Amino acid sequence: MGTLTFLFTDIEGSTALLRRLGDDDYAQVLASHHALVRSALAAHDGREIDTQGDAFFAVFSSPRACVAAVLAMQEALAAHRWPGGERVRVRMGIHCGEAARTAAGLVGLEVHRAALVESARLVTLAGAGGAGKTRLGLQVAAELLDGSGDGVWLVELAAVTDEDAVPAAISQALRLAAQPGRPVLEALLDALALQDVLIVLDNCEHLIGGCAKTAEAIVRGCPRVHLLATSREPLGIGGEVIYRVPSLSLPGPGEADPPAPGSCDAVTLFADRARANGVALAVDEQAGPLVVSVCRRLDGMPLAIELAAARLRSMSLAELGGRLDQRFRLLTGGSRTALERQQTLRATVAWSYSLLTGAEQLLLARLSVFAEGFDLTAAEAVCGFGGLDVLDVAGLLGSRWIRAWSWPSPPRRPCSIGCWRLSGCSALSGWPGPAARRPPRSPRRTARISWRSPRRRRLT
Repeated sequence: MGTLTFLFTDIEGSTALLRRLGDDDYAQVLASHHALVRSALAAHDGREIDTQGDAFFAVFSSPRACVAAVLAMQEALAAHRWPGGERVRVRMGIHCGEAARTAAGLVGLEVHRAALVESARLVTLAGAGGAGKTRLGLQVAAELLDGSGDGVWLVELAAVTDEDAVPAAISQALRLAAQPGRPVLEALLDALALQDVLIVLDNCEHLIGGCAKTAEAIVRGCPRVHLLATSREPLGIGGEVIYRVPSLSLPGPGEADPPAPGSCDAVTLFADRARANGVALAVDEQAGPLVVSVCRRLDGMPLAIELAAARLRSMSLAELGGRLDQRFRLLTGGSRTALERQQTLRATVAWSYSLLTGAEQLLLARLSVFAEGFDLTAAEAVCGFGGLDVLDVAGLLGSRWIRAWSWPSPPRRPCSIGCWRLSGCSALSGWPGPAARRPPRSPRRTARISWRSPRRRRLT
């Protein structure tokens, strides 16, 4: 095993370029492109591992050599005279990691991971409500609006209620004419067959089956189409690359000093949104610790932080911090143009909660009694009764939804995100029947449990 630097390249909009130039001129483009890339590889000790069509995979012994080769390639490509006066643009991705040299070539997890991300046809941004999935997806799409390919398209699925209507929603967003008497998905696949486009499917969670079926058909039938989905759970189909959108970064638990400007995403967002609401907030030695406390209690969740910052128009920072136990009542007043479920923290949590199965709702409600982390034994002891079998708890803990609402806390002890924990407490207090009763046996003392927390009583 050795640490290497990997380089992946391919020509942007190559299908459209082929259409414009025709076979003969495009063959000249490929020949010149290959010669220029290989010349830079040779000049900077790069090793060509694989070439497929217009794509290269090469490795270097150092990042410095790789970057120098990339600069040389881009300069040579920009200076070259291409047929028809075209401008050939080449994407280049760099990744460092370990790989082993074998008779079959380079192998290793890092090689696989780098190639997977570079060649991914379907990427899903998955995370809890309010994590910023849509904003991240739109930012990615905006950065790809460089004039290459056949465009970037946004499909907003929030208002769609029928899973079978997903192909029609995509067709409408792409402004495709309806073809009466023909299945919509079939017509969509034909229209996309030769297109080099990125389609952003936003808010897939309530249409997960329809989105999965449509995405799988597009990936299989349209080789140049790339899909970027945002959802509170992955689509669960072959070839999907899942990026779990984390909470914004927070200072470490032992860091007492105010974070340096730009070093903490959650604090930066809070300060920026405060200023956008007309509040001059300086994250200094006096206000810094309180700002960090507010962001930490809001779990670094972008939506909650933005709603909290807006409250500074009517209360002081100290007053805001003192009222966060009532965050569902406090954090309201989001953008009037946002979806209704994104205008208040309560609505966001309620929407996510409504998409859970009955068993998942019950498990989340019971897990809310853990004030800190818990292990499987404690979860089974507390949750495995009255409608939930002990053997079912482990499986439900692996649920994609439950995982989205928690983060790992060493050693392998999940800890519920605070907003979801408070929601579970609220649900537990109003759950009918035996759901809220104490289990018939006491759990091991491996977790701190707050069955009679006064905070729970104030949530309703």
